[in-house]
Amino acid sequence: MIGNIKIIAVCMCKVYDERNYRIIRALNNFAAENDYRLFVYHTCSDLYWKTLSEKGEQSVFDLIDYNITDAVVTFEEGVYAEDVMTKIRMDAAEYGKPVISVGVEHDYCISIKFDYAKGFEQVVRHVIEQHGVRDIGFIAGRKDEENSEERIAVFRKLLEEYDIPFRNDVFYYGDYWSAPTLKAVDDMIEGNKVPRAIICANDMMAIAAGAEFQRRGYKIPEDIIITGFDGSEEANFCTPMLTTSGCSYDDTAKTIINVISKALAGEKPEKIYTVDYDLSVENSCGCKPSVEQINTGEYIRILRDRMNRYQDEERVLYELAVNIMNCETPKTLATLLKEYNFGDVAVVVNGDFFDERKAPGVISDREPLFSDKMILLRSRAVEDRNIPQPFDRTNIIPDIENIMDYKVPLIFSALAHIGVPLGYACFYFPVQLSEYFKIPLYVNSLNTALGSSEASPIRSI
Repeated sequence: MIGNIKIIAVCMCKVYDERNYRIIRALNNFAAENDYRLFVYHTCSDLYWKTLSEKGEQSVFDLIDYNITDAVVTFEEGVYAEDVMTKIRMDAAEYGKPVISVGVEHDYCISIKFDYAKGFEQVVRHVIEQHGVRDIGFIAGRKDEENSEERIAVFRKLLEEYDIPFRNDVFYYGDYWSAPTLKAVDDMIEGNKVPRAIICANDMMAIAAGAEFQRRGYKIPEDIIITGFDGSEEANFCTPMLTTSGCSYDDTAKTIINVISKALAGEKPEKIYTVDYDLSVENSCGCKPSVEQINTGEYIRILRDRMNRYQDEERVLYELAVNIMNCETPKTLATLLKEYNFGDVAVVVNGDFFDERKAPGVISDREPLFSDKMILLRSRAVEDRNIPQPFDRTNIIPDIENIMDYKVPLIFSALAHIGVPLGYACFYFPVQLSEYFKIPLYVNSLNTALGSSEASPIRSI
């Protein structure tokens, strides 16, 4: 707790991923209403490749201060580092903090699960019952992956229930992305075995399949019905709009906050909570489209503007990296960072970052990974003070209470070079996807710039 505000530590990767962003936005809304704030400890990768860069990234979780944290929430789907997530849960439990695992069930903490099976069943049952289709193909996710196999089992169960034969010749694994899906579509068309309907295990594959069928002269839904699953934003921008099923982000956020509130009030929460999926019926299955019409032209304009800003910021950040290498003192480095329009970002380095006696890599075995004394190099919230500014790491960043008044998530990312933590960035952007997209660009650029300056140490403070 900081002041009268309770802190929820949220651990996840890729906060700028659409689904993660939407859950963080919803969670922040309900958190702020209940005098909670989100401290999001975040990696820009999914920690799959186990590289030095990812080793540096995952050090961000060492920043969690359980002395001021009131509850911990882990989002584990899409994070390929079970040992890291396990350590977070175990550490939190040692401090007596409520731990909520979202998406993955664990025996020793509170689990919030999504009813994928029921949601997927809604889609398949709708195609069979409402449209009378008995000739159905299926594009699954990854072979032997839990969620994919569960959806295959649901599909087979419903076919058996309605006495519909399973067509092995139009069953494919699409690996949740477009390239294998396009091969599946080509195989169906070239083999003259296109079914009346294609059920896809996620929206991305459904969008790819639908576009390819249309490119090859098929009409949706007149010639072939296409359905997805996930309830992604992109499903709204298809022509026709995609029938799919997705979870309610508001319901998920409410469940998380209610569970935490019960636990902190001394009540005993249930071990498992389930969030339902909702069927979204649109025109790709033959139903009437929703009343709301999506302006695809406006959406394209937003994407184009986002790409243009990204390219411009990439150029500016490259110049920053070059200029940082020419800085001779910590003061000139801090002044340089202030000149660049990072927005609401605090840049912090370890207390020995400017120590010329610390050669690169010498501190790779430091315990803890971050210094007890840190140095603030840049923050709009404290721009009128002298910077660089030393401070105790227990303070997280100077003026933390004022920043928390913004009622936005504080997103922490480690800054590292060749796997060695150099410090961290704290983003307190407005909760907008266009802002969150900047995070990996900023982190990677700061890693390069600060890593280069650490290799040729700037003179000490």
